[in-house]
Amino acid sequence: MKNTQHHLLLTGLLFYASLIHGQTTIAVSGGNATGNNGSSAYSLGQVVYNTYSSDAFSLSQGVQQTYQVFTLGVSSPKLKGTLTAYPNPTTHRITLSFSQFDNQDLSYVLTDLQGRLILTGAITSDQTSINMSTCISATYLLTVKDENQTRLQTFKIIKR
Repeated sequence: MKNTQHHLLLTGLLFYASLIHGQTTIAVSGGNATGNNGSSAYSLGQVVYNTYSSDAFSLSQGVQQTYQVFTLGVSSPKLKGTLTAYPNPTTHRITLSFSQFDNQDLSYVLTDLQGRLILTGAITSDQTSINMSTCISATYLLTVKDENQTRLQTFKIIKR
């Protein structure tokens, strides 16, 4: 009788333990990496994960997810009025347009995504045209700066 009770108890515990599980992973190594531009958590050897998805979302449990934060095209509080860059994408020229230009000492810098300088120039009116016809088809960053070289606004420009 006692043997039967022990077997039933052991079988019940094993069955219950198989229902309850946490995030499953067999990681051989892992840790946190930090630097000047942020931090990242990583693991090596993670072989088991579950994915749940619907029309609205996708969730991967057991896999560390990456994310990036972009702040391109956000207006600066130091900039009076609004600034737009059009047409984007472009084939030849980009026009910088100010809603309130009052002879501010501003300049622009056009760089590629590796940070190489492509063009620079002064902004002298409420409409400034930038010739990109000699630039190759790629994605560029157009940064508007004030007299102290403080970045006021950055646009992601696509040249076709």
